[in-house]
Amino acid sequence: MVLDDSRNSMILKGFKATLQKLADNLEPNLKFTHKEVRAYARSLLVSLDSVEIPYNFNCSTKEEVSLHLLALSCSGLAHYDRAFLARQVLEVIQEQEKLEADKREYHDFEDYF
Repeated sequence: MVLDDSRNSMILKGFKATLQKLADNLEPNLKFTHKEVRAYARSLLVSLDSVEIPYNFNCSTKEEVSLHLLALSCSGLAHYDRAFLARQVLEVIQEQEKLEADKREYHDFEDYF
């Protein structure tokens, strides 16, 4: 599915906001139960194909995100472990966004000359 940039940006922001909520779900301030976190993780995993992360979101990175989301959705993990996995997914996405921004900046600089 091809999305325009503004709609994709909105979807990506929502994806990251949900991950941030899960990453912040630590004791003693738990906002979500294990069951709720697993439901979020399963939903994110299913929606991953609809999220267009910058062009350099390569196969191995997408597999890493999928693996973390799959692990996040499994039963038997402590809240700390689930929050850690959510933070890992956020870091992968943010790293890809930074690489995309650096690439755009480089091309803008190149166009200047």
